Amino acid sequence: LPKKEINREYSRNLFVRLEKKYKGDALAQILGELTLSGYFSKGFPIIPGARGLSKAKYLKSLGYLIVFLKTNRDIIIERRLKQKGETMEDTIKDLEEEEKIYKTSEIQEIADVVFKTDKKSTGSIVDILLKIIF
Repeated sequence: LPKKEINREYSRNLFVRLEKKYKGDALAQILGELTLSGYFSKGFPIIPGARGLSKAKYLKSLGYLIVFLKTNRDIIIERRLKQKGETMEDTIKDLEEEEKIYKTSEIQEIADVVFKTDKKSTGSIVDILLKIIF
């Protein structure tokens, strides 16, 4: 990919294009093959935001730990309004569109671990995850 900032919109458009061109779990299959081939010889891959239900199901079938970070919708909206300066209407519309594309609520149902992140820092979540894994 050309060196450029990968923002939410770019990421979503890329996801949709890949979903149309390949079956839904193509990325997960590639990551699975790389893992099985020993490509990640110095540990295991952590795949942040491997969005999409089919990807989560496929990675789970390979034995990956599926972690779902759950944040209250109002907090997500508040964060996005501050960060992006969007209107409330645009933010809600965008969140609804993402749910249709990625099926986030269904990923939560199959996750091995669900963290409520409303009041947790990224560092504290990582610490908890490392304790679970190791």
